[in-house]
Amino acid sequence: MTEQTQIKILRLNTGEDIIAECLLDEESNSVLVEGPMKVIISRIASEGHTMLIMLPWLPLEIIEYNLATINFNDIITMVEPKDSFVEYYYNTLDKYNALIEKREQEGGLNFSDDLDEEEELDDETMEEMLEIIKERKDKQLH
Repeated sequence: MTEQTQIKILRLNTGEDIIAECLLDEESNSVLVEGPMKVIISRIASEGHTMLIMLPWLPLEIIEYNLATINFNDIITMVEPKDSFVEYYYNTLDKYNALIEKREQEGGLNFSDDLDEEEELDDETMEEMLEIIKERKDKQLH
């Protein structure tokens, strides 16, 4: 059996939908995803409109490769996208890659090892960040 990447839409147990080039790895019970993009669809029933937002799923500015491994247990379902949506995905991915490349050429993000005293996180800010993390964990569907 030859391994091939296929474009799939994955519904994760967090409720997120992502589209990516997927390679199933049955030995490790996981899916390698390349170029994952988060897909958000908002439907306005009263007007009959649908709004689509596609964003990078990974923090492209700080990672070396736009790849991730997702465990089968974290996936609710995997479906085939329409051809037109695959084309839209590739166009959007190309635009984000070009934007990231441009930012890197302009100096990219500045990573500093030292925080100034003024920049240190106070207890209130730390509590807010911990609350955000807790809320995200509580949103898992399964």
